[in-house]
Amino acid sequence: MKLAVWGWGVGILLGAMSVSHAMGYSAEYLNCMSQTQDSTAQAALCMKAELKQQTKRYEYFADIHVKALAKEKRKEQEKVNKNWLTFRDEQCLINNVKLSVGHASKYYFCAMKKTQAQADLLEKQAYKYR
Repeated sequence: MKLAVWGWGVGILLGAMSVSHAMGYSAEYLNCMSQTQDSTAQAALCMKAELKQQTKRYEYFADIHVKALAKEKRKEQEKVNKNWLTFRDEQCLINNVKLSVGHASKYYFCAMKKTQAQADLLEKQAYKYR
């Protein structure tokens, strides 16, 4: 009996964990960062990978928003979405990423954080289109 209840509880916990990682940082990123051992270079690699994943999330949910619009407004929204990525890169000083590991981790953190927040916002809004 205890085993059945424990198994059921674990199932609910795992299900909740998979849902909770839909928004926010990925489990892979959190795991990667926990293994950096205070290495700035390793942390920068974790952030770079997470930035790539969060950018894909942003693009996925931005696309959902574009498809929900009337055809005459889609191109305008696609331009807005692309401009947001350019704005992000300018705000986070993407050009400094090659200067040093410190600059790289600073850029990746900034861009990752902004992209994750924007993707979360778009994901929340996307539920009204489903």
